[in-house]
Amino acid sequence: MLPFPKKQSQTITFDSFSKKRVQENVLTLTQLQALCQTPSSIHLSYRHDKLLECVLLMGFLGLRVSEAINFPWQTIPVEDKQAFLVRGKGNKQRLVFNLLNHPYIAKKAKSDPEKDKWKSISRMAVWKYLQKQSQELNLSWKITPHTLRRSFASILHYDFHLEPPAIQQLLGHSQFQTTERYLKKDTRFLLNSLQRKGFLC
Repeated sequence: MLPFPKKQSQTITFDSFSKKRVQENVLTLTQLQALCQTPSSIHLSYRHDKLLECVLLMGFLGLRVSEAINFPWQTIPVEDKQAFLVRGKGNKQRLVFNLLNHPYIAKKAKSDPEKDKWKSISRMAVWKYLQKQSQELNLSWKITPHTLRRSFASILHYDFHLEPPAIQQLLGHSQFQTTERYLKKDTRFLLNSLQRKGFLC
């Protein structure tokens, strides 16, 4: 008779638990709009303009921080829509759209990015800005660049009913399970489902 295997103990540290909690938080569309302020100049006359643009691109296009910092504003026509070409992890390309119809993104797409004064900004500058804005929004948790991608996915799915496979393509996830982890169920999921079925009118 085989010996009964010993149950392995799992050590859970406070740091790992805290990190997991932070990753699960998302912003509502209203909070995202309050966070993502429009730059004062479309050609990024000031360093702060470049910072604001990066945050806006992460929140309204679902870009990673590295993608937002180096965003080329390269557009490709897809049927009668305008898409942006993004080069992400592993040099993989994907298309993203201005699905939330942000006016700055629509306007900047028609301009010449070569005229931008500020071409780049550090990841740390973006991180520190988001930490500060967490306090401005009176949140009990800290916003990170990853929070914006999760929020973008959550808003598209729960507020606008976009299917998870489409969100997977927009975010550039190679594994569908990654997208599923982004889509944390919350009260919006329940209320929107009930409204679509006609239970809440």
